[in-house]
Amino acid sequence: MPLEEILQYAQTRTSGQRLKGGHEQKKTGHILDPAGAKTVRSLSSEGQLMAIFQSFPDDLIVLECVLTWCRPCKKMVPVFEKIAAAYPAAHFYKLTGNESEATKFLFKERLKARVTPSFFFFRGGELVTSCTGANPTRFEDTLRSALRDSERPEKRLYEVPKDENEGAVVASSLIPFHPGHVLMDHVAG
Repeated sequence: MPLEEILQYAQTRTSGQRLKGGHEQKKTGHILDPAGAKTVRSLSSEGQLMAIFQSFPDDLIVLECVLTWCRPCKKMVPVFEKIAAAYPAAHFYKLTGNESEATKFLFKERLKARVTPSFFFFRGGELVTSCTGANPTRFEDTLRSALRDSERPEKRLYEVPKDENEGAVVASSLIPFHPGHVLMDHVAG
């Protein structure tokens, strides 16, 4: 997605305007498809990620990191889209790590993604937490832990089995995300 499109998106965030393709933008700041479901946006560079951080400084940014050949990543596509539609307080993005040299650099060198799919949760440009794997319950549990109480819907989409509830979230302290900064060295694994 070109940086200009991200900036246009951010500028019209709360205006309620119709965007290209007849998509409507509501006050949540998410672009809605014609059926009213929130869409997952593609990310193609570190510059775009930094622009997103600047555009939504107080909002939770959820970044899914995938590879085109990854079967578990493909399994999580409908889960990620369903959760994106059910959690309007967060912004959902997808990074395909083998799409270009820029995405490869962001995926491998900056985010240090070693398992796919990997999910990174940012707020205010800082890494809040992360999780890996194609486990919808673990992903939703991690998302819910990263959201503020007021942002969390009452109902979950995926139930937490009692025996999987412990250890589902990989937590970290807040870590500033700056160009040249290695993120994953700070995340508990």
